[in-house]
Amino acid sequence: MNQHRSAHHKKKAVLGLLVGGAVAAGAAAVLPNSALAARDNAKDDSSRPAGTQTQAFSPFIDIADSPPLDLAATAKDSGVTHFTVGHLKRATGCAVEGGDDVLAKLDQLRQAGGDVRVSFGGDGGDLTPNCSSATQLAAAYAKIIDKYKITKVDFDVQGYVLNMPTLNPLRSQAIARLQKSHPGLDVSISLPALPGGFTPNGLKVLADAKAKGVKISTVNAVTGNPGDTATDADLLKYTTTAATAAQRQLTSTLGLPEAQAWKALAVTPRIGENDFGKRSFTLENAKALVAFANTKHLGRLSMDSINRDKQCQDGADSADGTKPPCSGVRQKPFAFSEALGTYRG
Repeated sequence: MNQHRSAHHKKKAVLGLLVGGAVAAGAAAVLPNSALAARDNAKDDSSRPAGTQTQAFSPFIDIADSPPLDLAATAKDSGVTHFTVGHLKRATGCAVEGGDDVLAKLDQLRQAGGDVRVSFGGDGGDLTPNCSSATQLAAAYAKIIDKYKITKVDFDVQGYVLNMPTLNPLRSQAIARLQKSHPGLDVSISLPALPGGFTPNGLKVLADAKAKGVKISTVNAVTGNPGDTATDADLLKYTTTAATAAQRQLTSTLGLPEAQAWKALAVTPRIGENDFGKRSFTLENAKALVAFANTKHLGRLSMDSINRDKQCQDGADSADGTKPPCSGVRQKPFAFSEALGTYRG
């Protein structure tokens, strides 16, 4: 997850034309392959409404980190079976790039009982400004969804694009089209969360999506790297306060009952060092966050990122800028995954 920090960063062309043309015509299933994939992997043919997310722990994999993680091997070593692969970013023109090195092992992960949610966007990576129509934007996303038979997606809206609410209708219309053309497509939206909850522009993203008919299963509150908004070193308090405020906002913005609003909320802290070593989200914090999630029955816990879920090597005392990525705290490999992975919803 790349919130509050700078980013580290086929199918043939006729396929995109077919997707766009069929969607524009209002077809229920755009492509036979994509429709069959969705039906094979989804529980039913209707997109999941808010508060019905079923995967309790799904840590982020940062595709920009090197070397790329092997999905199947990481699942075996960590015990994690479901991941959120992010962030697939905009390329030149209205196209998405990235993720192929990681998603190449997706079939092996699925054979072992796992799966992924693919996250589009992130700081500096939102595709929306590059596309001229909802049909074109939906087709760009559909190329990735169809190529890897993806049934769960996330749209991470942050950075300067978050402060461009005029783009919200284009994004919302594209997502609504994707859900019509891919029955059962599970959609989450990631937004930065402060102690007061989501920002006003973040709430505009959600309100517009609802108005355009998007069925959102979860809204992911990204609490990593709080910067100067955190007045002390207590990142657990920062995270739970942000989550509590975000839940209240979901009751009003999405019109959800209190319990369903908690179930519609996902929370993603940045494990280990935050803000270039100023503060750390510790293993004790992770265990306490699980206890908080158990009392509220959150829809999902995640973390930024499983790439960092190990102690730094070669005597490095900071995670900032180290290669390979690491947490900056003393830990055994995948200790954060073990702690947060105890959450069952």
